[in-house]
Amino acid sequence: MSEAIQDFLNELKDWQANFTIQEYEFEKYDCEIAQITRMQNNNDIDGLVNFWNEKVKQEYFEIKHPLYNDVVLRAVFSSKEPLLENYVFLIDKENKYPCLWLQATHCINAIVVEKRIFVIKEPWNDNTALTWAKLMMIRFAKENIINLYHHDIAFAFTLKNTRPWHFFSEKMYVIQHLDPNNKLVESTHSFFTPKQLKSIAKSKIKDFVLFYPSAIPMFMGLCLKEVYAESIQDREKIVKKDSFNYDLILWLGLPGEKRAWLEQIKGVALILKNLSKYFKTIKVYVDGMTAYDGQRVDFPENKVLFHQVIKATKEAFANLKYDLSLDELNNDVIKQHTNLNNNSNEFYYAKDNKVNLCTGGGHCESFIYDVDELQNLEQEQSEEFKKLSLFFNPNTINSNNDTSSNALNSNSNKNSTLIVFKSLVGYDYRSKICFCDDCDMVVCEGGTATIVPTFLCNKPSVYYYGDKRMLWSQNSKSVSEKYVLIVESSPFFHWNSFHIPPQHLYNLTAEVLEELAKDDKLKGYKNGVDGKGNKLIMHRLKVPPVELTAKQYELEQKTKIDISLENVALYTELEKKISALNTTMQDQNTQDQLHILNHQVQRGKAKDRIRNHLAYKLGQALITCSKSFFGYVKIPFVLSYIKTQHKFHNEKYQKVIINDPSLKLPALETYPDYKEALKEKECFTYKLGSALMYADKTWYKGGYIWFYFEAKRLKAEFINKKFEY
Repeated sequence: MSEAIQDFLNELKDWQANFTIQEYEFEKYDCEIAQITRMQNNNDIDGLVNFWNEKVKQEYFEIKHPLYNDVVLRAVFSSKEPLLENYVFLIDKENKYPCLWLQATHCINAIVVEKRIFVIKEPWNDNTALTWAKLMMIRFAKENIINLYHHDIAFAFTLKNTRPWHFFSEKMYVIQHLDPNNKLVESTHSFFTPKQLKSIAKSKIKDFVLFYPSAIPMFMGLCLKEVYAESIQDREKIVKKDSFNYDLILWLGLPGEKRAWLEQIKGVALILKNLSKYFKTIKVYVDGMTAYDGQRVDFPENKVLFHQVIKATKEAFANLKYDLSLDELNNDVIKQHTNLNNNSNEFYYAKDNKVNLCTGGGHCESFIYDVDELQNLEQEQSEEFKKLSLFFNPNTINSNNDTSSNALNSNSNKNSTLIVFKSLVGYDYRSKICFCDDCDMVVCEGGTATIVPTFLCNKPSVYYYGDKRMLWSQNSKSVSEKYVLIVESSPFFHWNSFHIPPQHLYNLTAEVLEELAKDDKLKGYKNGVDGKGNKLIMHRLKVPPVELTAKQYELEQKTKIDISLENVALYTELEKKISALNTTMQDQNTQDQLHILNHQVQRGKAKDRIRNHLAYKLGQALITCSKSFFGYVKIPFVLSYIKTQHKFHNEKYQKVIINDPSLKLPALETYPDYKEALKEKECFTYKLGSALMYADKTWYKGGYIWFYFEAKRLKAEFINKKFEY
């Protein structure tokens, strides 16, 4: 057993006490790690690629010790963590100098050696590399020492990664510049493995120490040209020929995890509905989560979203209620709404009435399918598919056929729309590249979703995002920040969901399409005009404040029903007025409470005045004295004293108010607690005192005998009420 390795593992268990964080002074050393540190600091990508190309000539991975340059270390064990990190353990031939090497975003992010933690490169200046290093030490403290002794084990590269952006920007450049004949790669969980590389058999992976082929993060555009070139070779095999020639092929990228454009389901439907005014046949590729290279994977949540979008689109076309163009709206402005974000003084929106998409007469009919549905109809040669062919692909029908001739001569297909959805959820990047190459333009979320349409296929795009840091392409149109509202507060900006008015995205899409038509990059357009000599000039939608869009989403989620923007605006106005009224009422209530308190300070409470009545005082004395033998003896004296004192104070009060009438107490009915005070007259104490006063007035008629029985009755009544309560 190596004491040095065992001591190292023991020290890792309490790394806080045993290790210090220091800066690696690479200028003092003559070794590969010092050279890598210098190259990473200088963004010397070519130098780092040369480093790896020199290493792949060797069977074993060996470097000089980062501190003791006369000691040679060999990589003998590696561990790939679930997210970004790859850990490598190195040891010298004598098993005396253990070293841990951390890779994530760079060739080296950190090393742990000789009771020191050297952070070589922080990727985002937020101590992420240091955090990874700490996790690495905790992980390796549990490692079996048998795996860590110096021994002969070849090294290879791993392309295993769970984050596509990091994979392509941090690994692909080196992979493309490696000599493919010298090293194997583990490619079981790779997003893209160039065909010229030799992969390790899955059963043999354990026989290698695995390194990331990392250098420094690179601009995505520099990493993907060869990926596109290799992938597009299989286009004819992957993309099957379609039965219809589409006027517009759209790539739609929806967030697949962590975050979401919260209006995306109904928003996509609104965009397509407005586009159908100019494009009668539209194909929509819906992007989502991506599988590893050569695989097809089912992502259930993405599939659910895909079918929700189709359903919402069908409902939108069946309903025909969305606001459409400025021409249709100019006579239908019905309300002024103060913009909630104070960027403008007014906001107009369409009346929620039935608007027909059809123009120029004729019957308007929409056909919306998942591509699998359409293919099934075609295989069955169903009547529905024949109808579609008549409407949207008449050249495939025999012109001598009476049915087709009638159909073509009629106006029935003039205003009809065909929209076909194709889900690319769970496809690999090779396949997605081939499908995207077929597209006219892209509407997608910024971030990882841009890899295929922007950096690989270079398509004109409209981007939306929750945080502007998610926008990495400067060659496309993107949403205005004033129309973005983040609704969740996460420490990770790329996890935040957000609101964006879909009307804004439609307007941006219209801008892109008009530019494409002008530049003859859109099907059917030459010299900037279509076959009829018309330029593409599309309508624009009025964009509501994003706060109103967010309120619409909130209300629809709460009520589970569709609510028009008109009603949302009305609700918002009512809510503001109610809030103002509540504030006024609260202020009034506060004033009332202050008045009551002031009244009570000056005049006392009505309840106190009731308790100051002689009846209440006498009843209270009777109850108190009846609790003991000596109390019974004192009753006559106590009652006589109370009666005398009450009479004295009453006479004194009468004299005072004669001299100053303003001191006269108001009528009980004017007190705020009058109703509450009346209950005191119904209590046992008050009734007992009243009965005694009546008995005293009628003593000559046997009043005290009556009082004896009346007191028992009142007590029984009190006990019964208490029991019932």
